[in-house]
Amino acid sequence: MDQSIHRRTIPKCILIGILIVSSSAFNAVDTVRHFSRHYSTALFYKDSADVYKDSITDQKTSKVSDFKLRMRSIVKQRQSTGRKSTSAWRPQNFKTAISLQEYFNVIEEGRRSKRTVVVKFHATWCKKCQSLRPVFLKMATSNPEMIFLDVPVTESNANLHKGLGIESVPFAHVYHPERGLVEETKLSRETFSDFTELVEKHSS
Repeated sequence: MDQSIHRRTIPKCILIGILIVSSSAFNAVDTVRHFSRHYSTALFYKDSADVYKDSITDQKTSKVSDFKLRMRSIVKQRQSTGRKSTSAWRPQNFKTAISLQEYFNVIEEGRRSKRTVVVKFHATWCKKCQSLRPVFLKMATSNPEMIFLDVPVTESNANLHKGLGIESVPFAHVYHPERGLVEETKLSRETFSDFTELVEKHSS
């Protein structure tokens, strides 16, 4: 009788042990799965955030690079256009004088070559002066037999304008090769056609 009881008891103990081990193993596996899933999710979002940051950085770098390239292209284009327009608007009979000596040299050149010299006094900050630049250059292009002189106001040549009696700009002088200074007048877009007639009248 004791042996039968012992035989029936052993399987129950084994069964209980198996259940305990199985339960522990199940909990361990579940814990591992949970940790693994949590870690993988966190890693996923971290990696996604890093990828997003790298993408934004690459986009910003690309935009900056594109902006620099566009600006360089625009500057080069304007410089190229500026050089072309300057050469187109500077005929051979158009000169510039900054000093009093340069001014007298051009007047003397006109006297020796028997050519009328048309002088325009102006300032870079004067809007009215800037508006006259195209028509003055056009006049120079249309009258290659004359000399056209541009005299800008600068910090170093203020005495030049004062010595020549220039009280305001834009202002003009016309020098005949034999009679010297024959015209001195204020300039404006409205009266420039009258000035053109004066210049043609004194053409040598």
